Amino acid sequence: MLIDAQKVIRSQLETQRQTVLDLGDGVRTPLLPARYVPETEAADLRISLDGEWRVRKWPFRKSEETMADPKLSDAKWNVVVQPGRVFSWDPERTMEDVAGWNRVTLEHIDPDDGAMLRRRVRIPREWRGKRVFLRFDSIYPAGRVYVNGVLLGEHTSGLTPAEWDVTSHTRPGKEALIAVRLLRRHKFVRMDMPRHACEFAGLAQHACLFAVEKCHVEECRLRSRTDSTLKLGTLEAEIVVRNTAGTAAKCRLELVLEDGNGRRMAAVRRAVDCPAGGSAGVVLPVSIRNPLLWNDEYPNLYRARLFLSVRGLRRQEVSARTGFRRFTLDGGKPILNGRPVKFRGVNHLTYHPEHGLYTPEEWLRKNLALMK
Repeated sequence: MLIDAQKVIRSQLETQRQTVLDLGDGVRTPLLPARYVPETEAADLRISLDGEWRVRKWPFRKSEETMADPKLSDAKWNVVVQPGRVFSWDPERTMEDVAGWNRVTLEHIDPDDGAMLRRRVRIPREWRGKRVFLRFDSIYPAGRVYVNGVLLGEHTSGLTPAEWDVTSHTRPGKEALIAVRLLRRHKFVRMDMPRHACEFAGLAQHACLFAVEKCHVEECRLRSRTDSTLKLGTLEAEIVVRNTAGTAAKCRLELVLEDGNGRRMAAVRRAVDCPAGGSAGVVLPVSIRNPLLWNDEYPNLYRARLFLSVRGLRRQEVSARTGFRRFTLDGGKPILNGRPVKFRGVNHLTYHPEHGLYTPEEWLRKNLALMK
């Protein structure tokens, strides 16, 4: 059957909660919201899940639910470092030994093939009264996620993030078990990079737990532009504030734009009323004169810092790098910052010999320097 990719993308961008999309002919796929809650800058409100995980590869002797149960001991399971790959080859033997071996259709891989990954982590007592989120930047090619034995959902788009609010499934001061049922083959793997499910399956990017206040920044989208003279740069922050408390909140937002040296270039403040159990949206614009423009040779960047202040709650800060550039087409020719440019590329899959699709920044920078 033909899949309407635009429908899938549109649905994922529009959905606000986990849902199931019906594609017709009895084909359905779970969707997670494409948006995710910005993490705060406070280090004590974030727990990295990078490092050692316990792993048991399929076939299993027990049911999936039992293997995700925190009561089950995993002391004798193997240890694997994530982010990285759980499988180093397919299936760690020569292809001649596998009947029907096919890197495109993956017909030689059983639909239940994969692994169970588990990691225990203690939720800080200081997170009491806050909202707790679990985020995976990539579960490749697919997986089902559990917290303390509770199934949160299934993620079948391996190269995009997945996030769940796990406040009701965790207790501050207590240990929590995070479990991922890794799937090497699923019905939508052909929409991804199917052949890499053979040797790159795993938590391919970072994972973490983080906490935010009951009233927090739920979304922050940055849009930058310049005028036609390239002398005026404008940054707009589209912000959604979510209030999960039972009473309305009076909020104060501040957007600060800093240059590469941390010097404040512009700022704007705005008061926002957020209803109980609801949300409020606002757009904050700032402008600067003669911005340093971004291009591939001189990638000048600024840092946008957003502060949310609510009486009685800890001030929240989120930040992101951003830049200014102007890209246009003149008679079909690409123009960047008033200068014509050419696009060239190579079909290069960036992967690490040990970590698979996860490429540590230091190692990646060395490779880019060699390529340059």
